[in-house]
Formats: sequence, C-alpha cells, structure tokens
Amino acid sequence: MLDCTLQQFTSSARLVENRAFLILIAQRMALLVVLPGLLLAWAVWKVLYAVWWKPLRIQRWLRKQGIHGPSYQLFFGNTRETMSGFYEAWSKPMSLSHDIAPRVLAYFYHVAKEY
Repeated sequence: MLDCTLQQFTSSARLVENRAFLILIAQRMALLVVLPGLLLAWAVWKVLYAVWWKPLRIQRWLRKQGIHGPSYQLFFGNTRETMSGFYEAWSKPMSLSHDIAPRVLAYFYHVAKEY
C-alpha cells in the first residue's frame, strides 16, 4: 500500500512538473505568435499612415487655405493626368519662342495655370 501511494506521489510530481513545462512552452509559443503579429500590425499602421492618412491630411490642410488641386488617389496619385499632359504637349509642334515650360514641364505648367 505504501508503494502505491509513493508511486502516485511521484507520478503527480511529474505531472505537476510536466504541466509547468507545458505552461512555459505555451508562454514562449505565445510570444512567438504575438510578437510578429504586433510587428506586422505596426508596419501596416506605418504604411497606411504614410500612404493614406498623411497625404489626405495635407490635402485637407491645403484646401482650408484655399489651395485646390487634383484629388489624392492611393498608390498612383495623379500619374495618369501627368502622362496625358506630357503626351499632349509633345504631340504638338513647338513654337520658336523661348517659352519652353509648357512643353518640358507640361503638367506643372497646367497645374500652376489652373490652380
């Protein structure tokens, strides 16, 4: 009978030791999952702030001051407008004057004239 209780005691001690070991492993695994998740969330936040929030805030700030320009578009911006103005300027023959800004800087010339 004494052997039976001693065996139960040692097996329960091993069980407690195994549980402590499993808890330690679970904590470390949680760190391995949570830490990269937090780093990924931080990186996504930084990208969204730089690509979306900051340009819209600047656009709102400029419009409050009365400076209206083309609206902000995510990732591409106003590339389409820039390229269409560039192709339009280069498709026309150049005059013989020294005023080359409309041809070389077509989009900026258009924006400065319009806004």
